[in-house]
Amino acid sequence: DNHGSHITGEAIMWAIDYKIALVAYTPYTTHFFQPLNVGLFSPLQTAYSTEVLNAAEFSGKLRVSKEQLEYYSRTRAKAFTLENIK
Repeated sequence: DNHGSHITGEAIMWAIDYKIALVAYTPYTTHFFQPLNVGLFSPLQTAYSTEVLNAAEFSGKLRVSKEQLEYYSRTRAKAFTLENIK
């Protein structure tokens, strides 16, 4: 995302020391190189947010605890469809 904190002299030297090739993408193109973000994780985030908001509206609770993993399980099944994976 070309954020200034990602391209520092220290980070570049660290990459050189560990023989890591750095790649910088032009702005607004990372979605082409990160298809899982577009095809799977974006629908997962949308479905999870909807599930949590619906549950909060129904129960009157505004917080979801980590113990309530059933929300994630249900939304993962909605987002990780064969069509989205393809």
